[in-house]
Amino acid sequence: DPARDMETIGLELIFADMETVQKRGDKAQKLIKTGDKKYAAEADLADGRAAEAVAEAAERAAAAGKDVVVRLTASWCGSCRAFERGALADAAVKARLAEGFEYVVLSVEHPEAPAAAGALSALGIPGLPALIRLAPASGGE
Repeated sequence: DPARDMETIGLELIFADMETVQKRGDKAQKLIKTGDKKYAAEADLADGRAAEAVAEAAERAAAAGKDVVVRLTASWCGSCRAFERGALADAAVKARLAEGFEYVVLSVEHPEAPAAAGALSALGIPGLPALIRLAPASGGE
């Protein structure tokens, strides 16, 4: 099925992009320890071990026959806070996310940092907040 193959390739590319961000963040963390502060913003996305968290959620999702929903947010993002107080506070939305998906929240405190900006661009995300549905269980949507 060509559509399913394209979704699989897209998912693999997303994981590869996230792995690249993880490696760059790990390098930035090491450079921060040497006193090089210019890498502080790049380390931000890797602090939460984004690639690992999404990969683990994908494994759980595949085992449970679910899809993965990744929410990108930031503490400074007013739209993110409004989204949390609005739609994400709704009991039906909470129940649907808990029952139907493996749900992962990733903080992107410095989206302008090269590693984060590259990942967001590769995923086609113009800004925060963002929801990404990865559909390994259904073969893509």
